[in-house]
Amino acid sequence: MQDLRDCFKEHPVIASIRNDSDFKYALNSKTTSLFILHGDIFNLPQIMKECKEHNKLVFLHMDLIKGIGRDREGIIYLAKKELCNGIVTTKSNLIN
Repeated sequence: MQDLRDCFKEHPVIASIRNDSDFKYALNSKTTSLFILHGDIFNLPQIMKECKEHNKLVFLHMDLIKGIGRDREGIIYLAKKELCNGIVTTKSNLIN
């Protein structure tokens, strides 16, 4: 995967995905980065699989994903299972 700066220079728009319709549309768009604002622990593997197939970067909004702890262990789980490329959160304890 290319450097994030290069990725955002080429395609500065990040699609916010609120539902399945948004997701399907974004997969076939030129944008290379997606903010996933919905979903749960059960559908994340499929979301990530489809994003990888379409060469998309995935950033999960931790506050909106169901079934994943909003703590250090939740982030470690996401990293070990490779369920995203990064996170978005409003919780400062998750970024320390």
